[in-house]
Amino acid sequence: MQPLEPGICSWSLDRHDPVAAIQQARSELDLGVVHVGFFGKVPPASEISAAASSANVELSATFVAFDGEDYSSIANVAATVGFNPYDRVEARFGLLQQAIDVTAALNVKQLAMHVGTVTVAPEKLRDRLQQAADMLAEKDITLLAETGPESADDLAAFIASLDRPNVAVNFDPGNLIMYGTGDPVAAVRTLGKSIRHVHLKDASASANPGVDWGTPVPLGTGDASLPRVISKLRARGYDGPLILERTARDGDLTPLKEDLDYLRSMFA
Repeated sequence: MQPLEPGICSWSLDRHDPVAAIQQARSELDLGVVHVGFFGKVPPASEISAAASSANVELSATFVAFDGEDYSSIANVAATVGFNPYDRVEARFGLLQQAIDVTAALNVKQLAMHVGTVTVAPEKLRDRLQQAADMLAEKDITLLAETGPESADDLAAFIASLDRPNVAVNFDPGNLIMYGTGDPVAAVRTLGKSIRHVHLKDASASANPGVDWGTPVPLGTGDASLPRVISKLRARGYDGPLILERTARDGDLTPLKEDLDYLRSMFA
């Protein structure tokens, strides 16, 4: 994998079939890096490994999401996502363990997730995330907390409070605009070396930040300040991939291709 190499989230292509997404990333977008996601179930490592090998694709990280997570509103995210909902913790730890086992079998060293809004019952969430981090540490895997529902300052403080060296950040500047939780450029300064993996999407800010969602838009047309974000990441030593996260609608890859053209033009 080359520094700042473009890649794509498997769920941008096919949310439920990561094998097909890996193949499509290479055959239709000519991408050699994929962030592979598991949504409610975890496929066998052998299937993913075979697909990645045949497509000559490198897996930058895995991602796990849970049944019952509700992204219909920012308030519902706080109530249902990650390890915040108490009554679903046991089942979610079970799925996390499956994801850890497959991640280890794939020899991938990073697993990302939306851990839960860290400003909601932080002491309970801290206990759960320490447990999750310890589970990953047994397989030498880093847990990547996705940015979004809280400010960079709150996320940085929460990660520091975990006291777990294998917890870092999956940085998504578009999420900060979508949730209305801060300036992505300032967030790079705040999170610094804890940023180990990067998603790229853009968004226009909501008129009611933190209450109503922002609007996803093509790369370079929104409020995420992507050229400045990437410049700041490079200046701070980030050399991982830049992973596109934008969903193809009804099989139309045109928006993804346009985002890729924009991203590649920045390095031409």
